[in-house]
Amino acid sequence: MVLTWQSGTSAVVILTFVTRFRRERDKLEIAERALQESEERFEQLAEHIPEGFWMTDMKKRTVLYVSPACGRIHGAPLPPNREILKAWRRTLHPDDRAQVLRAHRRMAADALDVQYRITRPDGQTRWLHIRGYPIKNADGVVYRVGGTVHAMFTSTWTGPIRIEVCDPPRHLLLSLDPDADDGTEVEAWLTEPV
Repeated sequence: MVLTWQSGTSAVVILTFVTRFRRERDKLEIAERALQESEERFEQLAEHIPEGFWMTDMKKRTVLYVSPACGRIHGAPLPPNREILKAWRRTLHPDDRAQVLRAHRRMAADALDVQYRITRPDGQTRWLHIRGYPIKNADGVVYRVGGTVHAMFTSTWTGPIRIEVCDPPRHLLLSLDPDADDGTEVEAWLTEPV
């Protein structure tokens, strides 16, 4: 827009400019309110869902988001995003560590579906079920992975154990001696979320 200061037209030009400016400002304010409301709804959802969810950037190898439930499941406050992967690796049960890390390395190519144990700061062992899903950009290239984490149950048992999930996630068959066939199995029905 070119402003001319000839008599009679300058007031019209200024009025037109101010009117357009106000319309654009109003549109921006509406968009900002909508974004704020959307963020608020997302935060409410993330805070109240008992399952955790997360998203990583595959190219940068960074964590983009981890929901508050992940901290509750792991029994510790979430560290800053740049430290989350180190903290998560420290919680992996030694017997499951290699399998879990292999599965996570493949998640850019394949969907992730793995069950494993973690050791929480309070010493409890917790079984988790993790699912991850590759997310492709407009060019069809996987650039992010998003996933869920579900706490199956918590145990203070420190001996060997075999767990069969009969009717996930509430019906379990526990064998306290995985090598025995002598009736050391316990059937468990979980009645409350863990």
